[in-house]
Amino acid sequence: MNYYNAFIRKEFLELLRTKKWLIIFIVFFFIGCLSPLMAKMTPQLLESFYPNNLSLRLPVSKAIDSWREFFKNVPQLGLSVMVIVFCGTVSNEVLKKTLVNFLTKGLPRQSVILAKMSMLILIWTLSLVGSFSVNYVYTISLWKGEAVLTVGAALFLLWLFGVVLLGVVILGSTIMSSAYGGLLFVGGFIGVCLIMNILPNQRYFNFLALISNSSALLEGTQVVSDYAFLIGLSVAHSVCSIVFSIIFFNKKSI
Repeated sequence: MNYYNAFIRKEFLELLRTKKWLIIFIVFFFIGCLSPLMAKMTPQLLESFYPNNLSLRLPVSKAIDSWREFFKNVPQLGLSVMVIVFCGTVSNEVLKKTLVNFLTKGLPRQSVILAKMSMLILIWTLSLVGSFSVNYVYTISLWKGEAVLTVGAALFLLWLFGVVLLGVVILGSTIMSSAYGGLLFVGGFIGVCLIMNILPNQRYFNFLALISNSSALLEGTQVVSDYAFLIGLSVAHSVCSIVFSIIFFNKKSI
């Protein structure tokens, strides 16, 4: 545990030094601000593009539209930036040989993987909660009296998908020898999930279902218990990603 805590501190200091945390937090803050504004202004923008002699009746935007934008923008923009920033989290350390001193002093190799995964989950959680809070403040300000009570269910599944994806990031960065290889590995994972979209009952086994059905969760037509099997599969997948990362990392020549 002392080795683990020591490497966690090293990861934290590196985040501060490289300003990676600042990039992530700015992007997620931007998402929290942009999502409700897009939901509010989209009908007005669409009307402005139509000629004055044509009547266009668009539905009035609601608070739920703000959350739809939020749960669309976080995976498409927020998680994409996180993958790009951290796709070389292990491979870059191996290439630069920055782990040699730690490992020769007795740091267990599994502590490297566990500490990096813990730090990524922490950054993801703080960024998501922060962005959610900003979006919440803007939403209740722009749509007073409107509440979306089921937003917590969609938020949990989004968070879980992020954990699954970060596990893949760690695994890809461990297996591949460069950040570009790790990025391709994550892209391959997403590609397989996209192909699986054509299969029926995908919410039972396709991780993209954790984020693609957020509208149904927001509207209350689906509940978290509908995804019980996929939630269990996501937890198992994340654990397997960590285990296989440790196995591959133990075999790497540092």
